[in-house]
Amino acid sequence: MKSLIRHVGISVILFSLPFATLAKQGGSGGIENPLKNNSNIFQFIQSIIDAAIQLGAVIAVIAVIYAGFLFVTAQGEEKKITDAKRTLIYTLIGVAILLGARVLTDVVINTVKSVAP
Repeated sequence: MKSLIRHVGISVILFSLPFATLAKQGGSGGIENPLKNNSNIFQFIQSIIDAAIQLGAVIAVIAVIYAGFLFVTAQGEEKKITDAKRTLIYTLIGVAILLGARVLTDVVINTVKSVAP
């Protein structure tokens, strides 16, 4: 049963990614370059962080849905509920790290810009 659930979950994720890309671009197909054209190193670093946050946000949503699924299928079993809580907590920690990376990047870039001539 576990492997069936895992296979269905992976299949849904893999089959939904192309549709998400098409929906974002208005159905035109193809993948847009997330780094775009950057005129300096600061914009390049911010673009990389933004791309990582976008990817991390998708993964975080999937992980929260998975944690919810674990809660629903736990059916009162303490070990399964503990696993579901752990999954949700680790997901939230990951989201906090992603957002912290963006804030830290902005602080470092603004500090370097203010110090450099």
